[in-house]
Amino acid sequence: MTDVTDAISEFVRKGIAAQDAADRAAGRPTALELDHETFIDELRSRLGAELAAAIDATRRAGRTLAELAGPVYDVEYAEGERGSDLAALIETARRELTAAQAQLVR
Repeated sequence: MTDVTDAISEFVRKGIAAQDAADRAAGRPTALELDHETFIDELRSRLGAELAAAIDATRRAGRTLAELAGPVYDVEYAEGERGSDLAALIETARRELTAAQAQLVR
């Protein structure tokens, strides 16, 4: 069984090599290059989605903090520096994430 498997594997390898050589000679990208480009596109898309989700999460966190410091009046966040410091950190994170999103390759 291994001899047959090895023979099939070798046949496939030679076929792929021949196709790659033909693609290169014709100025076309090889299958591996196309797969790599597809993988890059998928990762770029995922990065964009993850940054968008992080920006949305910071907005929601800011609104939740505003509720705690405002109508709910959680003393820990409504009085003293803790609430304002946290609000500033959340806003800074949102701005930094938005700046990162602007740097994405599209």
